[in-house]
Amino acid sequence: MRIRLMHYGMRSKLDASFGPGRIETGVFVLERDGMIQKLQEWARRLIDERQQNDTGRFDALAPSGWQPVNRPVPQARRVPMLRSQAQRPAPQSQRSRPTATNPLLNQIVTEARAIHEELRRLNIDAAVDPKRCTPGGNQLAFYGIALQGKTKAADVARVLPELSRAISQARRTRVTLRFDEITLRLEAEHPQKQPLHWTPRRMEMTQPHAMTLGISHHNGAQLVTARFDDAPHILVAGETGSGKSVLLRNLVTSLAYATSPDDLRIAIIDLKNEDMIPFAKLPHIVAFAGDRGAAVDVIQMIQAEKQERIADPNRKPYRLLLLVDELAQLVPVKGALDNLGDIMSVGRSKSINVIAATQSPTEDGGMGSMMKANIPLRLIGAVSAGQSYTATRRKNAQADMLPGKGAFLYIAGAELYRFQTFMLDSGDVARAVREIRSRWRLAPVAPVQRRPEISPEVAQLAPPLAPVLHHPAPVQAAPVAPPFPLDEKRPLTMAEAALVQALAEGGESLNAICHYVYGAKSSRYMRWINEAIGGKDAQ
Repeated sequence: MRIRLMHYGMRSKLDASFGPGRIETGVFVLERDGMIQKLQEWARRLIDERQQNDTGRFDALAPSGWQPVNRPVPQARRVPMLRSQAQRPAPQSQRSRPTATNPLLNQIVTEARAIHEELRRLNIDAAVDPKRCTPGGNQLAFYGIALQGKTKAADVARVLPELSRAISQARRTRVTLRFDEITLRLEAEHPQKQPLHWTPRRMEMTQPHAMTLGISHHNGAQLVTARFDDAPHILVAGETGSGKSVLLRNLVTSLAYATSPDDLRIAIIDLKNEDMIPFAKLPHIVAFAGDRGAAVDVIQMIQAEKQERIADPNRKPYRLLLLVDELAQLVPVKGALDNLGDIMSVGRSKSINVIAATQSPTEDGGMGSMMKANIPLRLIGAVSAGQSYTATRRKNAQADMLPGKGAFLYIAGAELYRFQTFMLDSGDVARAVREIRSRWRLAPVAPVQRRPEISPEVAQLAPPLAPVLHHPAPVQAAPVAPPFPLDEKRPLTMAEAALVQALAEGGESLNAICHYVYGAKSSRYMRWINEAIGGKDAQ
């Protein structure tokens, strides 16, 4: 058995074999009390021979419950040195080190002891490995588990509620543990967790046609990204409070900043008409739907583009992204989910991608069999009890044990690990939109109507198609263009009214004009549009 003895100024390793007595590497738990004294004597003798003019300590954890036994090492005997050796300063590794303790590490050790004792109380033949009890940045704390005998990872997962209770008592606050069965370690929120703030630098680090998601500590601190070339369609799932909307904001801002509007067009369906509204001002946006009728038209528009690219295999003018938030809102719309599944089934080879977000990743929440089969990347936040497998398609992924607040699981193929997304509030979103518009120096021009054929079963639900905005080539200065959609909801000025009249004379519907000018539709907005074009009746 290998025993590591910690000593200030040196590190010594002892290899010991004492028959059936069990010695846990790095834990120093001995089942035979006589071994402690023998090891201590051996340690003192080795230290006495190798260390000069220094004091140290031998740390061991007694079998009765992880209580440290600190004993001063006797003064080491002096060994005559050559004069040349005496004149040289001692190497850095042999100099005295301060004995100040780290409060954070002490807290993690205390919590590890509580978990260790709870495992013993529950008769689970496993132990906490102190060498793998470490903080994960300022977001997580890890507690490595060493399985023994015939114990399986499922045995530890089965007692997670009891282990969570034990660490909660040690921390004196509610803590939820999650067990990673691949790395064999427990995960908890950092005892002194700090928010992971968004900065514009996050966008600048993103590659074209890729998105920045957050930070992971599954194998050291790493930036988590996703590329459409690897994952053409993405599912984002999580209940209220999971941080789903914040993750969507990170996806859109990083993608739009890194990819030119000439190479990327985005259509957004936000049936909550809330979180995605600020992105309607991005130069990449070709359509924005805030109600079911407009959502049907957007899906039909994507379908028509897909058919054109199928008819002409060489026609791939740009990447087209459809972002849907909330997927469950499309369930009552007949044919909408079938069309969406059809888009996803052939979209990869046609540079048509889908990001679908839902609070309920079930059949009732819009997750049909066609969609399940065509989503290679799942970003799963905290879900309700019993929905972990439905959302992750993995046994014991324990998504229902996530704490929310931006904690997600990255699931793609055999990969499954936890990451924390960046906190992006409304002020940060406004700043990001300004940065993106400034970077690409583009503004929307007059919309061009492009109405595909709508199937008879949804024709009566569908208002005229939301406008598709075409963009000029990049220039040195932003072209003069109407400031639509308006930041301030008000009646139109004379100049703005003249632009609206020109759109109406060009054949644009009032519904489309209303969405283009105000970003949404309401009776008040329609009244102002009617006043601007001379009292024309709404369609």
